[in-house]
Amino acid sequence: MRTHTRSGVVAAAVVTALLVAIPERARAEGLFTPFIGAAFAGDSDPGAVTYGAAIGATAGGLFGFELDFGTTGDIFEDEGFGDSSTTTVMGNLMIGVPAGVLRPYVSGGGGLIRTSFGGPDTLTPDDVNDFGINAGAGMMGFLGEHVGIRADLRYFRVVNGDDDDELFDLDFNLGDLDFLRGSVGLVLRW
Repeated sequence: MRTHTRSGVVAAAVVTALLVAIPERARAEGLFTPFIGAAFAGDSDPGAVTYGAAIGATAGGLFGFELDFGTTGDIFEDEGFGDSSTTTVMGNLMIGVPAGVLRPYVSGGGGLIRTSFGGPDTLTPDDVNDFGINAGAGMMGFLGEHVGIRADLRYFRVVNGDDDDELFDLDFNLGDLDFLRGSVGLVLRW
């Protein structure tokens, strides 16, 4: 009976010591980043203004996830669609490298790309919902324990199913919508 009690006390002491020894930065942290930027390259008009926010969590800045929401207005203005816009809602995995106050990272994932067409050159507004992917890289720099700045460059691409009868037949056709988004934002960390 005493062996079990001693084992339980030793196990509790080891777990307590590990929890105390884990540095504060290695523990889970939440991140919220409102951002503003521009879409360019690919199918977008140069300089189309984009804005949105990302919310997520990381394990000490190493691994994490985020939900990224962004909208870009007048993305096809040069094509005659003055009231066009693209909205993206993406779930992303993140891998970061904490290096003091700086944190470079890469991220990628998938989700919804909703494109709306409208304006004086079209007869009726049209909304298109597609599955899309995104991949990006950036840098976060923290000015204190809870506030920082984030710069991000991200590539978005619509991925359409090639055949409606086949669920997993994805077509990475070069004619699909794609664009780059560059943004800067304020990072709030807790």
